[in-house]
Amino acid sequence: MRTKAFLILAALALMLLPMDAWAKPEVKVNMTAEKEISVVENGQTVVKRVAADTVESGQTLFYTLTVTNSGDEKAANVVLNNPVPEGTAYVADSAYGEGSKIVFSADGGQNYDLPSRLAVPVKNADVSTGKRIAAPEAYTHIRWTVAEVPPGKSLKLGYRAVVK
Repeated sequence: MRTKAFLILAALALMLLPMDAWAKPEVKVNMTAEKEISVVENGQTVVKRVAADTVESGQTLFYTLTVTNSGDEKAANVVLNNPVPEGTAYVADSAYGEGSKIVFSADGGQNYDLPSRLAVPVKNADVSTGKRIAAPEAYTHIRWTVAEVPPGKSLKLGYRAVVK
């Protein structure tokens, strides 16, 4: 009888534990924006990436998203929607992310698709006359769907954009 009472108490104790006690993924994303500068070191000109605190028209920016799973269980099918910053234009074929599917939006994040199928309306005198494939500089958002982020691991996603 004691064993049965112990099992009931143990089951009740497990039910009262906070949900944090159960294994789960804990995904965090950190984004950086960098630019390249040329500096002279030891008589040699080298290119370095630095924080893009100030930018100029025509400058290429490098956006990096670091995805970290600090939980104790894998995170599966992690979806990250990232707007292309206002005042910049996405650089064609620059998005990357190992183990992820990358799609784009040209309508403020309402619809996403592959570049070859991402259509936007064509207007002629304020009247819609059909659709055409969106140019990369018209992309408003990028979406990564990451298959898996193992516990305790990080991965990098990113893209380039040019300052308008």
